[in-house]
Amino acid sequence: MLENSISKAKAGEFDRNDVVQDRSDVYLHMYGPDADNIFDIVRPILEATEFTRGASVKLHYGRHHNLVREVKKKIKN
Repeated sequence: MLENSISKAKAGEFDRNDVVQDRSDVYLHMYGPDADNIFDIVRPILEATEFTRGASVKLHYGRHHNLVREVKKKIKN
């Protein structure tokens, strides 16, 4: 669902997810030219998914190896 939403909006790409073995954490890797736009697209999906409600999100701005800034946000419960 995340991958399709990002692709349909032509906002970037969903690269992969990493789930900690005990399922206590999940890392969703999404890339594109505008981190805010991608977050606006996926936020409703994350808020509607029980597993990700209340999660912390890190938005990275800049190229992968040239991070300009990082912003932390919360997904609503």
